[in-house]
Amino acid sequence: PKFSLMKQFSPRFHWLASVSRGFSPPTVAELLPSTGVISTNLEAESGWNYETTLRSFLLRNKLTLELTAFYFKLNDALVQRRDISGADFFVNAGDVKQKGIEFHANYQQQLYRSFIRNFSVRSDVTLNHFQYGIFIKGTDNFSGKNVPSVPCSVFSLLADVQTEAGFYLNASYYAASSIYMNDANSAKAEAYH
Repeated sequence: PKFSLMKQFSPRFHWLASVSRGFSPPTVAELLPSTGVISTNLEAESGWNYETTLRSFLLRNKLTLELTAFYFKLNDALVQRRDISGADFFVNAGDVKQKGIEFHANYQQQLYRSFIRNFSVRSDVTLNHFQYGIFIKGTDNFSGKNVPSVPCSVFSLLADVQTEAGFYLNASYYAASSIYMNDANSAKAEAYH
């Protein structure tokens, strides 16, 4: 189920909130990983998601700004593992708490009687704090550790230009903070852009 609410304070300012619950059964790739052994003990991941968004339309609706905060509690999270031969397999890894804030800005402009017909600039910033709740693997306790492969911050910028003659130009920039490479948070990949 999903429950959503939107309050329009003015034509230019909205507030949205939603609460949803869902599940995701294991995929074929997770059930039959590269080990070649069917994983019959995997359970579906499930959880609750809470989200709220402030949205504003400015400059005659050419500029859209959104600020979203979310909290997602995932139970029986499916995570990838690798055995000593290098083959991948999946296990249910306890619960994961995913908290974050996202900022989105989008500016679009249509021009008439000009060499440039349309142009748009979009930018997104995301701050993540994804960590394990209770997660014990054998004798190792990873509870409270950051979830691997998820950067704490991400920035992206995208610009599109379309000319009257039909030429199109697209430019993008992406940057991500460092990420942990394992559950123990003992190995880290450097930030990149």
